[in-house]
Amino acid sequence: MEKNQKPTNKKKQTAQKKGIRPYAPLFWKSVWSLVLLLWIERLSKAFYASWCNIAKELWTNSSLFFLFEAISIFAALFMKFLALLLLLHVGICALMKNYIQTQTPLSGQQSPIYSLLFALFGYMGIALLCWQEISLIPDQISLELIWKLIWKSCVWMGILGILELILARYFWQTYLKMSLEELKEEKRAEDGAPEKKSIFQKHRQLQRAKNP
Repeated sequence: MEKNQKPTNKKKQTAQKKGIRPYAPLFWKSVWSLVLLLWIERLSKAFYASWCNIAKELWTNSSLFFLFEAISIFAALFMKFLALLLLLHVGICALMKNYIQTQTPLSGQQSPIYSLLFALFGYMGIALLCWQEISLIPDQISLELIWKLIWKSCVWMGILGILELILARYFWQTYLKMSLEELKEEKRAEDGAPEKKSIFQKHRQLQRAKNP
């Protein structure tokens, strides 16, 4: 039995002995997501300013100016909406990765605390970026403005956190269960555990036997 088992990676063995989970890729993914969102926010502001300047020079006091201004505002809001979708994608991937590593459901006693912390790490930056009043910060930053930023960021974090948990919970139950079962089977094969076929794999084998 020992000869048939596949040799595991030394880094994985030391991480399992020390109780360390490989969250470093998730951390860097969150960092790069924040950098990308900063670039999206800058691009949306530059797009809005450039379109307004062009419209003012070409069509001053004209209906076309208001049309181009509306288009530029819509484009800026659309870019922020894409940033929000990126946030949800990163957060759901974090929750799914934690489930695959620990093999504990989201409603169990061992909740994915580490994944939620990394998701909250992204919430703070993205909530500030998606907040419309962030572009109205004056040159002199006061203490009142800082408290206002923190309060509104916490509200955004709470709303997005609840939304992500709902999406991750029900999306996992309905659509992602098959892919998670396959990933768990691959993990068992890598660890040298006896292969245990899932219901989905048995169903596929029966379908292949009926329709060769």
